[in-house]
Amino acid sequence: MVFSVAQVNKLVKNDIENDTSLKSLQVVGEISNLKYHSSGHLYFSLKDDESKINCVMFSTYASKLLFKLEDGMKVVVSCSVGVYISSGSYQLYVYNAENVGLGGLFLRFEQLKKTLEEKGLFDISHKKALPKYPTNICVISAREGAAIRDVITTIQRRWPVASITLIPSLVQGASASKDIVNNLIYADNLNFEVIILARGGGSIEDLWCFNDEEVANTIYSLKTPIVSAIGHEIDFTISDYVADYRSPTPTGAGEIVTPDINDVLDKLNSIKSRLININKSLIDQYKNKLENIKSSPYLSKIELIFADRYALLNDLEQRLLAYKNELIYNNKLLINDYKNKIINLYNDKIVKNEHILKNFEAKLDNLSPLKIMSRGYGILNKDNKVITSIEDVKENDVINTTLKDGTITSIIKDIKRR
Repeated sequence: MVFSVAQVNKLVKNDIENDTSLKSLQVVGEISNLKYHSSGHLYFSLKDDESKINCVMFSTYASKLLFKLEDGMKVVVSCSVGVYISSGSYQLYVYNAENVGLGGLFLRFEQLKKTLEEKGLFDISHKKALPKYPTNICVISAREGAAIRDVITTIQRRWPVASITLIPSLVQGASASKDIVNNLIYADNLNFEVIILARGGGSIEDLWCFNDEEVANTIYSLKTPIVSAIGHEIDFTISDYVADYRSPTPTGAGEIVTPDINDVLDKLNSIKSRLININKSLIDQYKNKLENIKSSPYLSKIELIFADRYALLNDLEQRLLAYKNELIYNNKLLINDYKNKIINLYNDKIVKNEHILKNFEAKLDNLSPLKIMSRGYGILNKDNKVITSIEDVKENDVINTTLKDGTITSIIKDIKRR
């Protein structure tokens, strides 16, 4: 016998749902990938270290819960097992849940969050301001997917003057954290004005690479402002707390980092209109001032404008002339005074020098050979050389003796030594 796919699913569904042991179960596990539907239904997964199973809690039961289910919460659910024929998958139909604490991943998240908060990685004082009008934006995200499409579409719609650079990155899996760190460092060295770290929604396991301590430290060390846009509005990661800004969605990140070009154009047009009005007002004011000046009586008699100036100039001219004459007179007196002083000094100097000169003349006269010879002395010389010692002559030498009034020629007859 040949069965259709639907027939097989129906057989499985019938066997499972008729098994009394599967109609009333209590299952313990950690809530993951929780979704609140607009209908009031709750969709989530229960997981432990080894496995995961999909769950649904219809609005009838969800409305009776005394607490709010959250991702990471550890619960015990009362449920039955059912099969969804269309997909051939089985799931738990939950009609009650009890909170028994936090799940493992959520505990790790809270512990890391507390540690980093104590280190100051979340401090507001460290948050960098976003540029008002960025023209060079970097997006670190998966190469394909709704997240990158939403970011690019939003930026291009709101601020088309900006260039967008995508740095593809792993955003899920064991190697994703390291890849994110490397891409953040690479982007920070390229001098972008702002970085967007983006990923679409997912379970806490899917987003876990953004709860990595090395990723957090790298974001904290960046010199470039960064916006974290991870998951949906209800999703929070460590990256969101460390980043300069947190966006609830990738689309929101595109809106956070860019102004609306229409708003900017409206502001520019408003400024333009204000400037035009200001200029018109100024022109009107100066026109009125010009008309008032033109109608002034001074302009009908131009000499009146300068009459005071002319009078002032004449007065200054007379004062300058008087001052000049006074200076000349005073300087003449001063020059004559200096002249008389110089003449007196000069005459005194001449008299002193004449006296000194006479003294020198008297001394020179006393030292003159002629003066000495007048007292009976003479000058002996031989062959035009003065004789100063008997060693300069010998017997029979002819010598000349110069006296005050002539010369005597003699012959040496005898030489006596002392």
